[in-house]
Amino acid sequence: MNRMSQANSTEENERLLELYRMNTLEQEPDAVLDAFCKKVAKLFDVPTCVVSLVLENRQWFKSSFGCPAELAQARETPRDISFCTHVVDTKQPLIVREVSKDPRFANNPLVKKFGFGFYAGFPLRTNKGHILGSLCLYDSRPRQFSDRELELLGLFSERVMAHLELCRELANVQASEAKFSGILDIAHEAIISIDDAQRILIFNKGAEKIFGYFQSEAVGQSLDILLPERFRTLHHRHVAEFGNTGKTGRQMGESREVYGRRKNGEEFPAEASISKLEWGKKKIFTVVLRDITERRQAEKALQESQRTLSTLMGNLPGMVYRCKNDKDWTVEFASDGCYELTGYPPSDLMQKKISYGQHIIHPDDQEPVWRDVQAALQEHKPFQLVYRIKTATGVEKWVWEQGRGIFSSEGQLLALEGFITDITDRKRGEEVLQNIAHGVSATTGDVFFRSLVQHLASVLKVDYAFVGELRKDSDRIVETIAVWARGEIVDNMTCDLTGTPCENVVGKTLCCYPSVVRQKFPDDHLLVEMGVESYLGTPLFDSSGRPLGLLTVMDTKPLSQIGLAESMLKIFAVRAAAELERKHAEEALAEQAIRDTLTNLYNRRYFNRRIQEEITRADRYGQTLSILLCDLEHFKAINDTRGHHIGDEVLKTVAQGIQESTRGTDLVFRWGGDEILVVLSDTNREGILIASERLRRGVRKVSQQAGVKLDMSIGVALYPEHGRTVDELIRLADRALYIAKKGGDKIHVGEEEYRLDEHTIKVVFQPVVDVGVDQVIGHEALSRDGQGRLSILELFKKYNAIGQLNELKCLCFKSQLRIAQEVGLKRVFINVDFNVLTQLDLLPKPSGMEVILEISELEALHNVEEHLRNARKWRGGGYKFAIDDFGAGFISLPFIAQLVPEYIKVDRSTVLQAVGTEKFRRFSRDLVQALRNYSTEGIIAEGIETEKELSAVRGMGITIVQGYLLGKPQELKRPDQ
Repeated sequence: MNRMSQANSTEENERLLELYRMNTLEQEPDAVLDAFCKKVAKLFDVPTCVVSLVLENRQWFKSSFGCPAELAQARETPRDISFCTHVVDTKQPLIVREVSKDPRFANNPLVKKFGFGFYAGFPLRTNKGHILGSLCLYDSRPRQFSDRELELLGLFSERVMAHLELCRELANVQASEAKFSGILDIAHEAIISIDDAQRILIFNKGAEKIFGYFQSEAVGQSLDILLPERFRTLHHRHVAEFGNTGKTGRQMGESREVYGRRKNGEEFPAEASISKLEWGKKKIFTVVLRDITERRQAEKALQESQRTLSTLMGNLPGMVYRCKNDKDWTVEFASDGCYELTGYPPSDLMQKKISYGQHIIHPDDQEPVWRDVQAALQEHKPFQLVYRIKTATGVEKWVWEQGRGIFSSEGQLLALEGFITDITDRKRGEEVLQNIAHGVSATTGDVFFRSLVQHLASVLKVDYAFVGELRKDSDRIVETIAVWARGEIVDNMTCDLTGTPCENVVGKTLCCYPSVVRQKFPDDHLLVEMGVESYLGTPLFDSSGRPLGLLTVMDTKPLSQIGLAESMLKIFAVRAAAELERKHAEEALAEQAIRDTLTNLYNRRYFNRRIQEEITRADRYGQTLSILLCDLEHFKAINDTRGHHIGDEVLKTVAQGIQESTRGTDLVFRWGGDEILVVLSDTNREGILIASERLRRGVRKVSQQAGVKLDMSIGVALYPEHGRTVDELIRLADRALYIAKKGGDKIHVGEEEYRLDEHTIKVVFQPVVDVGVDQVIGHEALSRDGQGRLSILELFKKYNAIGQLNELKCLCFKSQLRIAQEVGLKRVFINVDFNVLTQLDLLPKPSGMEVILEISELEALHNVEEHLRNARKWRGGGYKFAIDDFGAGFISLPFIAQLVPEYIKVDRSTVLQAVGTEKFRRFSRDLVQALRNYSTEGIIAEGIETEKELSAVRGMGITIVQGYLLGKPQELKRPDQ
C-alpha cells in the first residue's frame, strides 16, 4: 500500500470514527430533521430531500421527506450505488442536472428503479473537516440549479450539521447528568451547589439526612438557612474571595471550625470542601460537607476517657483500626468490632497471629487494595475502598473502608487509620437489582410482566408478587396483568380496591405493612384466603402523572429487607409504568384495526376473533351469552331521500347511542350496512328485553331529533340454549330478526314461539250428526293454538307474517290425520287446501277410516285444471272430497260438476238467510235439491247453534248437520285411555 492509500485509509477511519461518535446511527427518525427536510424540499420545489450518512458499505437515511416508499422503509442503500458517496469522496458538492446523460449515474440501479432525473448534494462537514454524508435533493425530472441555490443548500447543510452536533452534546450532557445524579444519590456526604447569590441549586439525599430539610424545602433558598447566624457574613466573604481566585477547589475551615445549622436549629461541626465551576460570567460553587459531630465527640471522649472511646468503638458497626503501611497491613490497634466483622478477636491481629493483608483480604483484591492505598498516600489524601474479605469461618463479605495516612510534621508516614464496615447486604442488593434488570431488560409485554413478578418474588423471597392495571371504566377496579403465587404464574384476576391495602397505593404512594396486614384489613378476604402476613405496594403512573395501577409483593411471613424491597419496587415501578404506556399505545393501534371507521363500533372482523373468547368465558363461569342482531328500519329511505352524508351522520349517532346504552362488559359491532350486532354477557331473558327496549328507545330518540323516520327490530339468540357454535347462533339470531320484522313484535327471542312441532297446535273434533236417525256419522277435525292464547285465525296470521303458513297447514293436516287414527274414528272431515295437497307427497290413508278432504269453494276460481289433477291423485289414494263453505262466496258449479265431491257443506251464512225469510227457504230448498245431483253421498249444513236454525235446515231437506247445538269441538281420547 503506497503512502497515498495509507493516508486515505487513515482519513476514512477517522471519518467513520467521528461518524460513530455522533451517536446518531440506527435510531428512530428525527422528527426535527424530518420537518426540516420537508421545508427544504418545498423551498427548492423538489419532491424529495434526504439527510444521508455514509458508512463503510452503505448509506443510511438519518431523515427524509418524499422518499419512495421502499426507500423510506429501508432507510438505506448500498454505498457503491449512492450519489452521496461521490460527495464524501470528493468533499465537494455534487450537482447532476440531468442524471440520464451523466455516464456515472445513467445505469445506476436507483435511477432505473425510482426514476431519479436530478440530484444535488452538499457535504455535511464536521469541525474537523470530515464529511459524514450530505444534505441532498432528488427530482424525477432534470432541472437547473443556480449558484445561489447551491449556496442556500450549503447553509442548510450547516444547519443539519449543527443539529447533529447539538444532539450529540445533549446526549453527552444527559449521560453526565445521569452519572452525577447517581453519585449524588449514593453519597453519604452532603453535596450542595449554590449560585453567585448563594441560592441553593442542588441538595442531595446526604444533605437531607444531615440538615433535616427535604430537597423541595431547600432548593431555591439562601444558603444562610444552613449556617449559624454568627458565621453567615464570614462565610459570604469566604465564598466571594474564593470565587475571585484562580483556584477551582479548596478545603474549608483550615484555620477555624466550620459549623452547620440543622432545620431544628441545632448546630453541628462539619468538614467541608468547596469547588468552583465558571460558566461564562456565572459561577457555580459546590460544597461537599461531612457532619463531623461524631468525630468531635469521639475526640472529646478520647481526651476524657480511653474507656469511653473503647465503648464507642465497640458499638460501631465495623472495625476502627490503626496499622502499618506494609503488605500485611500489620495491625497496631483494632476495635472490638473486629470480631463481628472478621470472626477474629482484635488480639489475633495486633499480636500478628493473623495477617489482615494476607489472610483476611480476598486474594483477588489484595493487589488492587495495595495499589489504591499507595496512590492516595502519595498525594496525602484519604482513601475509600470497596473489596472482599474472608472471615475466620470462610464466609465471604464485602466491606467498605475509609482511611487516611497519619503523617509527622516532617511529612513522614507514621501509620494508617481508618474504619472498615460490612456492606455485604448493600452489595447483595445491587447484585439482586442487576439480576432482575438483566432478567427483564430484553422482554416486553406480558412476558416482561411475568418475568418481573417472578424475579421480584425470587430475590425478595416472598410468596406473592403481582402487577395490576386500573380498569379504564373504573378507578376502583384493578385487573392483574401478571401474578406470581407460591412458585408459579397463575391466572389473572379482577379485584375491587375497597377495603384493601391496594386502596392506599393506587394513585397515591408506596405503602408498606411489614406484618399483621390481615388484621389491618379484615374485609380483604383475598388476604385471608392466601394467608398473607406482610404487604408492600407502589403505585404506577404514566408520563403525565395519571394513575395506571400498582406493583405489589406479599408474603405469608413478616417482610424482611424492607429497605431493599422498597428500593427495588420504586425502580422497577418506573420500568413497569413505561411498559404499560407502551402496551396502551400498541392497544390503541390495534383498536384502530378492529373499529369500523364510520361508527367507531367494533367491526365484523373483530367479532370473528372475539366471539369464541366470550363463549369460552361463558362456559368457564357457567353464564349465558346473548347475541342481539339489530336492523335499522327505514334507513335506506334516509340515504335515498336525504343523501348518504345525512345517512352517515344518522348511523354514527345511532351507533353512539347504542354504545352508551350498553354496559361496559357488552360488545357492540357494526355487522354491515344498517345492521348492528350486540353481545350481552350474563343476562337473563328479562334483562335482554329491557336492554333491547333501551336500544329501541335510543333509536326513536335519534329519529325525533333528526326529523327522520327510523325504528329498530332486534332478533335474539341465546348461548347455549339456541346453539353452541357461532354459526348456529348467528343463523338463529338472523331468523329471530326476520320474525321480529315480519311478525311486527320488533323484538324476538329465538324461534320458540314459531316452532312447528307437536306442541304448536292441538286437534279437536266436532261431531257430524245425521238428525234423521239421531246418529253421529263422523267428526270434523279442527286445529287450535297449542298454547291456548290465539284464535286459529290469529295463529294462521302469525305464521303467514313470517312466510310459514303452508308449513303450519301441512302440520295441521298431518296431525289431524294421525290423531283421528289414534282415537279410532271411522270417518273424519279435514279442512285442507290444494296448496297443501300439492306440497305434500301422497300420504297413506289410514286403514278402516274414511277421510274426507274439505276444499273451500273459493279455491275453485283459479288453476281449475291443476286442482282437478291433484284431486284425482289423492282420490286415487282412497281419499274423498267435500266442498266446504258452499254459499259463502262465489259459486263455481262447473268445478263442482267436474270434481263430483262426495259431500257439499253448506255455509252457516246460507242457513241464517234461510232462517230469516220464507222466500230464501224455498230457494235454498230448491238449491239443495239441485246440489244432490253434484254430490254422491250427501249435503251437510254447518254452524247450527239453535233449534230454529235446525228447523230451517230440516225445511231445506238437509238431515246431516254439525254445530254447537249438536256438539262443541273437543279433544277425544284414545280407546285405551
